[in-house]
Amino acid sequence: MIDMTSIFEALYTRFKLFDGEDDPYTITSGRLFRTQAPPGVDFPIIVVQQTGGSINEMFSGESLDNISLQMSVFDEYRNDATRASKLMRNLVDIYNWQELPIPDADEFIRMKRDGLPTETIEDMSHIHIYQDWTLEHQVPTIFRR
Repeated sequence: MIDMTSIFEALYTRFKLFDGEDDPYTITSGRLFRTQAPPGVDFPIIVVQQTGGSINEMFSGESLDNISLQMSVFDEYRNDATRASKLMRNLVDIYNWQELPIPDADEFIRMKRDGLPTETIEDMSHIHIYQDWTLEHQVPTIFRR
């Protein structure tokens, strides 16, 4: 059965593929969290949360309801947002228009970003940059002769 846990695992599997010196996995030491980060965790961090859509409807075969996600980068604010902005640009490179295979399922998900990233500075100590995404349900097409 496909659920948000399966989707998050597919997101994290792709995240781990990019572990070069300037890649998000390395910069965050693998800190990609679902829904919220635990208290006291070191920055920078990435948090993914579902913002809309219904998985039951999406994968029931009766209707398609695309899933909406928000991917957030949180970092310490040091008079600029250079590191957080770079992380978000790299996340867009990693996920935009990419397919996320779901283990033990014929279906897969294609991610696409919605609009441009939004940046906020929270109480002059933390930067928050977020990007909205749509996950589109895809079913492989079988061509017959």
